[in-house]
Amino acid sequence: MLNLFLFNKSTKIILLTIFLSIIGVLNIFSTTYFFYTEIPKEVINQTVFFVLGIVILIILSTINSKFLVDNFYLTFVLFFSLLVLLVLVILIGEEVNGVKRWISIAGFYIQPSEFSKVIIPIIISYILGLLNFTKKKQLSSNQKKSNINKQTLFRNILISLCLVVTASSIIFLIFLQKSLGNTIINLIIIMLMLLYYLFNTFGISFLAYFWIGFVAFIFSMIYIITNTNNIAFILVALLIFSILSKSYNKFILISVVSICIVIPFSIKYIYDNVLLDYQRTRIESFLSPTEDLEGSNWQRLQSLRAISNGGVFGKGLFNGDVVNQRMLPFAHTDFAFASLVEQFGLLGSVVLFLTYFWLFSIILNILSEVENQTNRVTIFGIFLALVVNTMQHIGMNIGMLPITGTTLPFISYGGSSYLSFVFGLGLILSIYNTYISNSKEKMSVVNLRQSIID
Repeated sequence: MLNLFLFNKSTKIILLTIFLSIIGVLNIFSTTYFFYTEIPKEVINQTVFFVLGIVILIILSTINSKFLVDNFYLTFVLFFSLLVLLVLVILIGEEVNGVKRWISIAGFYIQPSEFSKVIIPIIISYILGLLNFTKKKQLSSNQKKSNINKQTLFRNILISLCLVVTASSIIFLIFLQKSLGNTIINLIIIMLMLLYYLFNTFGISFLAYFWIGFVAFIFSMIYIITNTNNIAFILVALLIFSILSKSYNKFILISVVSICIVIPFSIKYIYDNVLLDYQRTRIESFLSPTEDLEGSNWQRLQSLRAISNGGVFGKGLFNGDVVNQRMLPFAHTDFAFASLVEQFGLLGSVVLFLTYFWLFSIILNILSEVENQTNRVTIFGIFLALVVNTMQHIGMNIGMLPITGTTLPFISYGGSSYLSFVFGLGLILSIYNTYISNSKEKMSVVNLRQSIID
């Protein structure tokens, strides 16, 4: 019994979260201690978030998932609360480093946009669950097929509009806070969740449509970058599409290709007409990494210096030549990965990668076991939030992605980020433990019936 407790998936996730959190607290301590003559307030704050987060994680893991996921009242409360907080940030938010993204409560700064990464999967999965419910209702109805189709179509259109309005309102309010990183991450989460639901509902291979969409995306990007008006280019694209349409579901094919074509044109419009000057400067400096090394590319340069300076074994805690000499700004938040690598070296980064890989693989394993569609979509959304955040943070630290101020889950300083990811893991554990409990009950009933028959 003890061995089962020590090695089940729930326990592994809790222990991995604790391990990452301890690394995070140590990294925050080592990158902020020189500002103070005593224990830095960031360390104290993060330790409080750490303890509170683990308590929340354990409590959520014991709650039946029907009270947390696919629950109208909780979903509505979360959505309404998030909207209110996002609006309050715009109206009365605290300005930090020239932007308004935080609300000050009892001395703590809360960043509502961080919570959106976990709340959005809950909202999206609930609304998509209504579409799934509509499908079941259609199959059990005794009305005429034509009337059923009309009613189902009308209801699905209303639900889809509700989904668009809900997601757009959250994304728009986050974008108004000049939070480009969170805006992009949430858009990626929503898009991939919709694709995941679509492919799971119709039982279609994900990879086939993914590569078709990817080809459409590349064609659109080439068309925009080259600024070509060559009609032959369009005719070739239409020919490829017509050939594919004979082998694939036309509705899904058109949906996927349309989305992947619209994305590049939307990106170009946003870049030219919506982004602020400093946001465009970040992207331009990313595309020209050898220019303006003492200006827009300073942070990237220092991050790369810190990573290369770490070597194989690292400089040791508190001994970084770049990080601990205040050469790398925001070392405990936006550049937590770079500061870790300088202090713990290549070996430390390998341990970190393996820990994340282990955590993500457990979540994917849980995803493959759970049967309920809404629960699966919720888990997938939270999984995306963790993975995309991790990839974006590491990518910008190693110079592979533009700098957007994204945190490294459980490592970077920030209570909003930490608690939101802990809440997401708590939901996953709640879903998994409820599934295991229900499976055991069903098995016991089956065994009881079998014993009676025998």
